[in-house]
Amino acid sequence: MKTSEEMVKSLLERRTQYYTEKSIKKQNAVKLTVTFAVCLTIITSAMVAVPSIINNKTVILPSENRKTTVYSKSDTTVYIKSETTALKTQNINNTTSKIINETTALKTQNVDNTTSKIINETTFPEKNNTTKHQETTHHSNDKGVIKISPFISSPKDPDSDYFGEDELEHIDIILNGNRLYKQFSESEYKYYGIENTLKKSDFGEFIGTIKEIGSYSDSAVSAPCSQEPTLNGCEVYFYKPVNCEAIIIVYGNDHCSLFRFSCFTKNGFSFADEYKVFNVSSSDDIERVDYTVRIPEGSLIVKTAEGNISAETEINSFFSITKKLKSYTHNTLTGSPEWLNDAREKHKQLNENKQIYIEASVILKNGLSMSLSYQPNLGTGYIPGHFFLSESDNATMKKLFEIL
Repeated sequence: MKTSEEMVKSLLERRTQYYTEKSIKKQNAVKLTVTFAVCLTIITSAMVAVPSIINNKTVILPSENRKTTVYSKSDTTVYIKSETTALKTQNINNTTSKIINETTALKTQNVDNTTSKIINETTFPEKNNTTKHQETTHHSNDKGVIKISPFISSPKDPDSDYFGEDELEHIDIILNGNRLYKQFSESEYKYYGIENTLKKSDFGEFIGTIKEIGSYSDSAVSAPCSQEPTLNGCEVYFYKPVNCEAIIIVYGNDHCSLFRFSCFTKNGFSFADEYKVFNVSSSDDIERVDYTVRIPEGSLIVKTAEGNISAETEINSFFSITKKLKSYTHNTLTGSPEWLNDAREKHKQLNENKQIYIEASVILKNGLSMSLSYQPNLGTGYIPGHFFLSESDNATMKKLFEIL
């Protein structure tokens, strides 16, 4: 039997054990309460945030003592922008929600109303492409370097093609219904300082898209036209380096080709109109005038002299006379006007050394050239497409070309 002292000691040990166990239970209860409170806070925050997103409203969420702003772009697309997190929601139906936790981004999309997945990722949020600026420039301008090569005409059946066999060897472009442009040959590129490629900066103003002439009843349409079917749909630009409308770029089929102004397809356009195409506004735009003098010799046309006009006063006189030339109009079906036919009959009666024909090339300071032909003894001086020169202007032109 235990003594009273032993009984007291045993009682004290039991009491101490009781209070120790009670303290441990109390601590566990506190931990459970705190954990439950934290979970309740998280769930409450999520319940507040998601409906706000879906209802297309702007809300502020706590994020490491920083503000996270939710921007709604539409009823179905939401973006959350933050220094540390981003939320992107797409294609949300009334019964759809999905939450994806990322280390640096939260992404939500395509979730059934009964499904909720939490996926840990370590990727960055996708770039917002919905606000990306759409370029409106033409695709040819997006190219850094574009290859130059002439367009080749497609095979044609002379029996069915309106233009016949004589059109097989060249490709032309018509602008504004009256300007004819002929394609450069590859041998001409070096003359204009062009290599076998063009740069993005060489493309000037966009003119239009080529239509085949045969698809129109009236060839005077404003769109660029061609008789070549393979050019249908190609884009046309002005060639920027020359700063004028005399050279154009035709782009299509992953390459381009250059075309140069040749002539007006309709009568009634003067040499002054041609000056405008080449951006010649004064004699200062002309470098010099090269020329060749020819006369008939039996059945041949032979060269008798050549030279150039380079003095400033002479160039000014040449420009003044050619700029004021007046063009004439006539019906192409009935041929040349009567006054010109009469003058040609008289010209045939002259001695061969008087039947002079001059071919001139007006060299411009922009690197281009214009062609001109001149018959000093036909009428009172004749430049094709224009009325006769006045007697005084013709006398001045003869001196410029050293015609006695």
